[in-house]
Amino acid sequence: KCNKKVTFNKNIKLDEVRQALSLFFAFVNVLICTFFAANHAYAQNEVNQWYFGFHAGINFATSPPTTLTNGQISTNEGCAAISNDNGQLLFYTDGIKVWNNEHQVMPNATDLAGNYSATQSAIIVPQPQSNEIYYIFTVDDIAHDGGLQYSIVDMTLDNDKGNVLIK
Repeated sequence: KCNKKVTFNKNIKLDEVRQALSLFFAFVNVLICTFFAANHAYAQNEVNQWYFGFHAGINFATSPPTTLTNGQISTNEGCAAISNDNGQLLFYTDGIKVWNNEHQVMPNATDLAGNYSATQSAIIVPQPQSNEIYYIFTVDDIAHDGGLQYSIVDMTLDNDKGNVLIK
């Protein structure tokens, strides 16, 4: 039987706790994805660059991996990024906006159906047999009824920087 009393610091703000938990889960997500990526590391350059959190990123094309600070994403939770076969960044998203490889919002790439509070608000999937068309699957948070949605990105548009065709 434990008789130890647990006390809490009342000065901790809820936003600070959320941000700390977000960073913790982002770190765990990176570890899990790194494990799976290491098991399938042959020519999988599409996952070389990750953007997440608050303007943070990691470039796995370098050894050791390097920190990226040029991202525009600002989210506590879900995000996704994809690179081409050579490992060059194509675009990244928080499920609401999509940024191109120059860190500018793509045309027609705002108000996607994701939610900043969804744990995994977006997943990017290339169209089979295509290097130009990508699907962004998004989910709303639990408090809303948006469910699963998708958007289509065509990388041949906007001078090969991409454009969201359907959202």
